[in-house]
Amino acid sequence: MAEECLVCNNPNSEAHHIVFRKQQPAMIECHFNKIRLCAVCHKGDKGPHLNRDTDIKYKMRLQEKLKELFGYKNCYTEDEIKQILKIPKKDAYKLVKPLLTIIENDVAGYRAEDIIRRAMGGRLYV
Repeated sequence: MAEECLVCNNPNSEAHHIVFRKQQPAMIECHFNKIRLCAVCHKGDKGPHLNRDTDIKYKMRLQEKLKELFGYKNCYTEDEIKQILKIPKKDAYKLVKPLLTIIENDVAGYRAEDIIRRAMGGRLYV
């Protein structure tokens, strides 16, 4: 059974990456980064590819979800990031590769805010 468009409930929908592939390739497989849109709602005048307000609205929703997912502690290991985002190990590595490692409670990991910023393509939305 096909998934419906998030906007108009059209059963003929396609996947839209909220953080575009070129913005953060490590998020391509993350299901939190995908929504279903029909062709008109995806690539039409009011869709995220042509309408900046729509694009930012979806990005802000994703950012809030990431804050929720990474909001229960300050430091996460690469394996925890992989599990939370449900992405392959290679993508978790790509996501954190340029980040500074921190030590918290004798565990090496990455700051939640840095992870979210990288997942969002290097930018936080306010």
